[in-house]
Amino acid sequence: MAHGTLKPGGVADRHFHDIQYQAMYVLGGLAKISLWVQASQNVGAGSIIRIPPGLTHEVKSMEPDDLELLIVYSPPISR
Repeated sequence: MAHGTLKPGGVADRHFHDIQYQAMYVLGGLAKISLWVQASQNVGAGSIIRIPPGLTHEVKSMEPDDLELLIVYSPPISR
């Protein structure tokens, strides 16, 4: 589990996880989420995003506030 913060305009560039499922809970701010080839969506506080292994995704923090996320990986990512 991780707590992530992105400043407005900050981006977690397009990537994927080989074996991890990922779930993100938006604690605050506004995010633009791109999942593979689907149209991007704007999500705000209280939103849950579920990402299966192998699915390419990107997260961008939108203005005006910092984006705060609670992120859970299963199995955990080794750092």
